[in-house]
Amino acid sequence: MSEVWDEPTGQIIESQTISRSENLAEASLPIVHTRQANESNVVGLASQAFNIPSEISASNSQVSMPGWICGNLKLPPKGIKDAENVGFCAQVFCVLECQPNSLEVAYADPNENTQQEEEDDEEEQQQQIEFIPKKAQRFLLSKGDMFQVPPNNVYRIENHSREVESKVFWTIIRPQSLLDDPARKKEKKKKRNG
Repeated sequence: MSEVWDEPTGQIIESQTISRSENLAEASLPIVHTRQANESNVVGLASQAFNIPSEISASNSQVSMPGWICGNLKLPPKGIKDAENVGFCAQVFCVLECQPNSLEVAYADPNENTQQEEEDDEEEQQQQIEFIPKKAQRFLLSKGDMFQVPPNNVYRIENHSREVESKVFWTIIRPQSLLDDPARKKEKKKKRNG
C-alpha cells in the first residue's frame, strides 16, 4: 500500500499501487466455443492485478475517470484463448514472452454475421459479430509486439508454438458512462422531438 492522491474522492488515500506476480491468482480460462479438429483443448491461465472502477472527479464534476482492469495471460504451447466480444470496452495487449512469430491474434471480420442487439435504452445498441475462423483476420506476433481490440469487436488468441509458453500483459479500458450526462440527454431529447 502507498499513499496517493485519489481524484474521485479528492483526498490522499492508501491504495494498492503494486501487484507482485507471485501473488497473482491464476484461473484457467473456459472453453466457450467448439474447437476444430486440428486445434488443441489446451486453455490459458489469466490473472488480474488491478480492477479500478469508473468514477467522477471530486474536484471537477465534468471529468469522468475511466475504469480499467489489467493482468497477465499465459498460454501454454498450443494453448487457445477462445473468441470473445469486448463489448463497449477497449483492450490493449503487450506480448511479454513467446516464440518468435508464434502467437496469433485473430479478429472476426466485422462484415460477417453482424447484427444490432438492442439494449435497455432504445438508442444504445451493441454490434454482435460472430467469429468465423475461415473469415478471420490473422496476425502472428513476437515478444515486444502490442495489439489492441477496439470496442464491439471479437478477437481470439492462439499460441502456435509446440514448446514455448506465451505470456501477455492485458488492459481492459471500461467505457465512461454517458447515460447521465446532461448534454447527452438534451441531444437525445432533441433527436426524439425532431
